[in-house]
Amino acid sequence: MVDGKFKNPKTTTKDTYGDLICLQLDKKSNILERTTIKNPLFKTIEFIDDSKSFHTKHIDLDSTNFSVRLQLKQNAQYISLIEVNLNNTSVSKPLITTKLN
Repeated sequence: MVDGKFKNPKTTTKDTYGDLICLQLDKKSNILERTTIKNPLFKTIEFIDDSKSFHTKHIDLDSTNFSVRLQLKQNAQYISLIEVNLNNTSVSKPLITTKLN
C-alpha cells in the first residue's frame, strides 16, 4: 500500500458472467466500495494464421497471478473477491477475503 490517489477513477460497467467483484469492507463487513474487474482466468487472444486470416480464441486458464490497483476507502479493513454467477448477480460466496494491514 502506498499513499496517493488515482487521477481518473474507472467508471463502473455492467457486471457480466465470470467478472470479479472486488469489495472493500469495513470491520463489520459493510461494503464501502465495489469495483468490477474482468476475470483474469478468461483470456481472449487474437492471432493471424498461416493463410493470413484473423482469428479470435477464448482460453479458460486453471490458474494465474494478477494484481488489483484500487483507491482504498479510509475505513477499509478487508478486501473480498466474488465471481458473478450465472444469474448475473453477486450473491455467491466470496472466492477470497483478505484482511488489510
